[in-house]
Parts: sequence; structure tokens; C-alpha cells
Amino acid sequence: MLNSLNDVRVFVQVVGSNGLSAAARVLGVPANTVSRTLSRLEEDLGVRLLQRTTRSLSFTEEGRTFYNQALALLAHVDEAESVLRRRSSGLSGLIRMAVRTTTAQFDLIPELTELLKAHPTLRLQLFVTDDEVDLVASGLDLALRVGALPDSHLASRHVGDVTFVLAATSGYLKRHGAPKAPGDLAAHECVRALGARPQTTWLLESARKKSVEAQVGGRFECNDVRAQAAAVYAGFGIGLRPAGEVRRASREGTLVRVLPAWQLEAIPVRVVLPPRGTGVARAAATGEMIALLQKVVARMS
Repeated sequence: MLNSLNDVRVFVQVVGSNGLSAAARVLGVPANTVSRTLSRLEEDLGVRLLQRTTRSLSFTEEGRTFYNQALALLAHVDEAESVLRRRSSGLSGLIRMAVRTTTAQFDLIPELTELLKAHPTLRLQLFVTDDEVDLVASGLDLALRVGALPDSHLASRHVGDVTFVLAATSGYLKRHGAPKAPGDLAAHECVRALGARPQTTWLLESARKKSVEAQVGGRFECNDVRAQAAAVYAGFGIGLRPAGEVRRASREGTLVRVLPAWQLEAIPVRVVLPPRGTGVARAAATGEMIALLQKVVARMS
């Protein structure tokens, strides 16, 4: 029988830190305390959770199953604490959060600053980056991830899906004409992502879920999404932008949607959390940040 939720938190931290000593440093307790806590939890449950030596840790079959359930359990507990804390004493503590550069453009900063104004004891460190940040090593409380998550020990919350569509300025379309079909993109200046391999195609999907791998032309490739957007808005070519951004830009007269029957497949967006529970002190603020990011992602879609 499970007797202590704190023991579960210690177990999750051990897994996330990949070792008893590392977990002890994060928790601020002696390593032998962590070892005793883990042994007590295994005794309470009647199973061995981890195979541990002086150099390595590995799950038992029962340990892996329990770990996945433990993450869900701690997430529910933290959310419940978050609700109570919001009702009783407001938000407080330091939150370290990482978001994508595109996300920051959708009125995220005004909402964050309003939150800080409303809660004088709340502090925020915001990292805007498109790199995959190591949450544990960086000491982050949460980060926004786009696309499929690799197999990891991170807990995650799905906060929405983002659809990217094709767009260009009216000036570009007047000079070069608008493509009539995905196959026409090969003859256009397509602003493309610069990665380990050249981006020579865009996988597009129709409203009827028909997929086509369209060849794309163009002389401009860039590894920074802000620079890609700047090139599109400058009238250089056709780019992929979030659907919510293109709707807004169309109303403002700065962009026109291209090939409106086609788009990229919707991309899932998740908030990832470190393998340890957030703890009571930051649970409410973390929950508020997740709710705020969900609103931002909805505006992007």
C-alpha cells in the first residue's frame, strides 16, 4: 500500500536525475535519505522498481509501469494544489519557462506581464528559443514543444495543435503570379527552413486529407523562423506561417493566403514538465502558465 506521496516524488526525481546522488543534490537531502526513501516505497508497493548499481539505474518492468502512473498522479495532485492555491493566496515563486520564438509573437508577452502585475510575489524567467532545451539540466519548470516528442521521462500536457499554411504578400503575387496547384511551387521563391538536409519539399494536405509532397524552389534558406517570416513579409517569396497569423495578416492587408485548399498537417503542441513534480510552491503558477500557453496556441491555429 502506498503510504507517502513524497516517496513517489523522490522516486520520480531519481529517475529524472538518473541517479540517487544527483537526485539528492536536487532535493537538498543526503543520498542515503534518498536511498532509504526509495527502499521504503518499494517495500510499501511490494515490488522492486529499479535495478541499481553504483554506476547505473534501470527500470524493472513494474518500475516502468509505476513511473508512468506516478507522473500522471503527481500531475493531478499538482493541479489540485494549483486550484486551491489560486483561490487562497494568489500566485508566487519563481517560474522558469521556455517557449518557441513564433509563440512569443501571439500576444504572449502582454499576457505574461499582466499576470505579473496581478501577482506581485510571482517571478518569471522566460527563455525564447527554438532549440530543444534540457529541462533538468537547465532547471526549467516547463517548456513548449512542437511536434512529436521523443521517448523520454518528461511529463507532458497537450495544449493544442497548430496548422501552418502558405502565404505571401500581394506584391510578390502580382510580380510572379499565384500558384494554382502544389506542383507550381517548384517555380516560385519559397522561403525554406535551413537544417541538416536541404528542404526541397513541403508535405501538404487538402481538406479531404489528400497528401502531396510538393517540390519547392527558392534561393533563400534560413535556420531562424523570425528571419524566415521577415523574408515573407518583405515580399521575397512564399512561406509557411501559422494559420492564425495569416488570418490576422490578411485582415491587416500584409499577407495573402496561397493555395488556400492546402496546408501542412496539424502539428501537436505540448507543454513538457521535468520528471519531478513541481511541488506546492510552484504548482499554482505552473498551472496558470499552462492555461495561458493553451490560449496562445489556440490563437495560432
